[in-house]
Amino acid sequence: MTSGFWRRSLTGAHMVGAFEIFGYWGMNPLIPFLVVGGLCHLVHKVALNASKETPPT
Repeated sequence: MTSGFWRRSLTGAHMVGAFEIFGYWGMNPLIPFLVVGGLCHLVHKVALNASKETPPT
């Protein structure tokens, strides 16, 4: 019982955030794809810039 209480209190904030995100996903199913696509695009751009700026060894 105590372990369940601790687990609930520790993950409470994460669960609320997840439920909020799922609520947004329910309103617009494209949001997760846009977010993931944007993150991948940013990471790819940063990696390209970093590889361009660093001189080859």
